[in-house]
Amino acid sequence: MKTFVFFFLVAFATAAPRRIIAVGDIHGDFPQAHKVLRMSNLLNETLHWTGTPETTFVQVGDVVDRGPDTIRLFELFQRIYNESITSCVPHSTVYPLLGNHEIMNLSGDLRSVSQADFDSFGGRENREKAWRLDGWIGQLLTHTLSNVTVMVDGTVFVHGGIQPKWAKLGIDGLNLHVKKALLEQRWDDPIFARGDTPFWYRGYANGTESVVCEELNEALEILGAKRMVIGHTPQLETGEILSRCGGKAFVIDVGITSRYGANCAALEIIGDSVTALYCVDGKPDEARRVDMSPRSHTHSDL
Repeated sequence: MKTFVFFFLVAFATAAPRRIIAVGDIHGDFPQAHKVLRMSNLLNETLHWTGTPETTFVQVGDVVDRGPDTIRLFELFQRIYNESITSCVPHSTVYPLLGNHEIMNLSGDLRSVSQADFDSFGGRENREKAWRLDGWIGQLLTHTLSNVTVMVDGTVFVHGGIQPKWAKLGIDGLNLHVKKALLEQRWDDPIFARGDTPFWYRGYANGTESVVCEELNEALEILGAKRMVIGHTPQLETGEILSRCGGKAFVIDVGITSRYGANCAALEIIGDSVTALYCVDGKPDEARRVDMSPRSHTHSDL
């Protein structure tokens, strides 16, 4: 039985520009996750938090499935969550969000679980116990790491995308709605349905911009936000972060897992500056930087 110490985040007002790092879907690949976080200067080689003052790390869900490393990844995120709070580094925060694959596993849908992942728990039965609401992962995802969305300095982070009808609930309203539905195991709740929900929506990633950008603008206005960062829709052809709707949406699922190409990328936001970070072969602590601010060129222009 695993025991975790849970902490509560305290919000502080600050005028200093915050460094936000967002990472997309990991899908059970611990080595790739470590590679991305080290490249982003959030982890060191011994897997401990190294975020600087005024640093926020957001992972937009789908930590699990496909790969074998569920246990190692959730232990890592729990540790750096706690370290970011208890360290002497002021105002550093960690927000792992829920994706559709976390919801699938919590609801008992195990179709994307690899045999290696079952084996890492000592078999299917042990894994199922861990994911129950009274299991260590179930407790983790319904109490400590239970958010579906977060807004930091005007940027909304979510797994799939928030349409206007869901934006009307607000950030806190969405998180409370999901947490309540999880604790009550209401798997038929509309918030979990495939299609146009925050966990499953793909329109902002691959819909026709003349249609979805209007919808995005409406959602952002309702939320009081200036941009949205999403995962869920892997950019496998390019392995790069995608800017949509004039820089109002960024798709950061680049296929990090080795199952999808082992692409290595994170999004950095500091004020109005938006930068894609890419790993450099042989230099684990360095990143290739591509300016993705609305005023800048696109990848194809470089």
